[in-house]
Amino acid sequence: MRNCKRIVFLVIVIVSVCSMFILCTRVFFKEQIIALFRYYVCSKVVKQEALLTEVLEELDGSGMSRYWISQWESEQEDQIWYREMNNEKISEVFSEFGLAYIRGETEYVAFGMIDITRYTAILVSNTNEILHYGFYYNPTDLPIDAWTGEVCEAEFDEDYWLMGRHYRTEKVMDQWWYYEEKWYYVQQNGRWNRPL
Repeated sequence: MRNCKRIVFLVIVIVSVCSMFILCTRVFFKEQIIALFRYYVCSKVVKQEALLTEVLEELDGSGMSRYWISQWESEQEDQIWYREMNNEKISEVFSEFGLAYIRGETEYVAFGMIDITRYTAILVSNTNEILHYGFYYNPTDLPIDAWTGEVCEAEFDEDYWLMGRHYRTEKVMDQWWYYEEKWYYVQQNGRWNRPL
């Protein structure tokens, strides 16, 4: 009986400490954690430039003008499961970067990261936000919206009907750019929920 009380007490203490840690990171260290992930992604792109260039060449040679290569098997006609492609380089990029997708057209290629987003979301987002991180290749070397492929400002906000979007991009090296975007509820419980 006495051991049972100690175990319950220990579990309560551990859960409390973990909760306080997550709360503190969301309140006090949010920008530092995001900057750390940004540095991680940018340094990995620089380090793996040769592999990424090989993947771009393979995509150019594939004959597809528009594509969405996904980490998950999908029944949608416009999405290709990367394992069905039987392409060693594309598989390597998916595993090396923890990608959710590679999407693009002949003008640009966006690489969306899922693993980093999963960890960041736990530490820095709240229930009103959806965070996306990744990088893209743009031969014109201009900042673009990684979702639409259109040239844009390096940082901007958009409001839709129920959601808003904060988008930010920065140059990693020639023709390679990092991006992060945060979708958030525009109005919730009568209050506007703007990005911090």
